[in-house]
Amino acid sequence: MEAIKLIETGFKPDLILSDVRMAGMDGVMMAEEIRKKGLGTDIIFMSGDTGSYALSDLKKYSPHELIEKPILDLGVFSKTIQDILSREATRKTPVVA
Repeated sequence: MEAIKLIETGFKPDLILSDVRMAGMDGVMMAEEIRKKGLGTDIIFMSGDTGSYALSDLKKYSPHELIEKPILDLGVFSKTIQDILSREATRKTPVVA
């Protein structure tokens, strides 16, 4: 819920990393609220129970990935984040003609 409050202040993160299941507002509800506010930020969902969630089921919230916890390969995790942030930086770079 703190993420929603930050976004309501005008904060626009390049990437959101969220657990799917959390107390209070879960990651899916958070993503829904973020999308309602018109923020198109990339989302990576994490879950220790990925069998309950298929990325295709979460697609309406435009997540980039569903990563299983515990994260065993930090190299792959780091590359996923770097790829998303690189793509985001490219989108934000103005094109000069």
